[in-house]
Amino acid sequence: MSKIYFTILFFAFTGFAFAQTDTTSSPPEPLGGIERLALRYYDIEFTPEQRQLLKGVDVEMIYFVSDSGVARLESVNGILNRAIRDSLFSRTDDLPRFKPQMTRGIAKQSLYFMQMQFPEYIIRPQDPLYNSPMYLQKLEMDDFEFIELSEARLDMVIGGMVNTFIGSPADYLNTGGGMKLLLAATGENKMFYGMNMNFYGNKRKAQYDVKSTLEQYENPGTLFIGITAGRWFNPFSLQVDLNYAIQNITERKEDDDSEWIQFRGFSPGLIAHYPLQLGKDKLSVNALYGRPSFVAHYLSFSFGMRYMFMNHSAASGLMAEVGVSYRLTTKMVESYKIKDSFYER
Repeated sequence: MSKIYFTILFFAFTGFAFAQTDTTSSPPEPLGGIERLALRYYDIEFTPEQRQLLKGVDVEMIYFVSDSGVARLESVNGILNRAIRDSLFSRTDDLPRFKPQMTRGIAKQSLYFMQMQFPEYIIRPQDPLYNSPMYLQKLEMDDFEFIELSEARLDMVIGGMVNTFIGSPADYLNTGGGMKLLLAATGENKMFYGMNMNFYGNKRKAQYDVKSTLEQYENPGTLFIGITAGRWFNPFSLQVDLNYAIQNITERKEDDDSEWIQFRGFSPGLIAHYPLQLGKDKLSVNALYGRPSFVAHYLSFSFGMRYMFMNHSAASGLMAEVGVSYRLTTKMVESYKIKDSFYER
């Protein structure tokens, strides 16, 4: 593992910005600070030979920043090695967005300069213990030089809700409640996909007009199971559920019971979640892969609307729900650096 010490000096080329005293003018700057920009280069895995070429060299990078805040690396000064230059330019597509230069309140194109120095690399002996997941499980937050979260995450949501019907089903079923389960994985683009299952029980108002002599349930159960797709719009999320729906109306006496009534159908839904975090993120290291992540706990509030297209017209209609759930989240780490002192214990 290499140890990299770097210093960052930067200034912005802002055209007329410094010639004006207008308080609505400002130079360009990377969102999240210059440290976030530097990290895009800080974790490049250079070869030992390349590290020697970089030792003590001030590398200057010049960016073109558009009026919409998109940055592009235009030039690299201070290093001539083609492979190193290609490695630096390869990070262009992964650059953070910038706040564009503002002149009298108007966004302008500009140039941005950043200077980095990689003065020394210390090559640590390849002791297998250093890469052991069990060894890395001793990590604490103070053991990191830096750690940066990604947008990727895993969520498990389990909770309860109150539901009511609008339209034809409201003539037959009262307001009731149920439970929900959601498992979802979110990518770097904040889109998430997963599976959901929801169960509801509603007290019957009136009997359905069906051809059966069997007694109808006093509290017919409704089950939704299907897939979920959505997106985070921090701090809340919106998701679309596409579910198979069933509703049991009478008891099933035997497998070939001709009088057993069960409604079936398809139910699309739109659900919004607003989570409130309980406590702080807790550092976790995967026991199998040894990669750090964070575990967080939330109280999640939800509101949703679903439409039920059932095989019986009286059971087809709109359903609204309001819920409160527990959300367990595992947040993935984009990049990190462990302090040298951790390995000296």
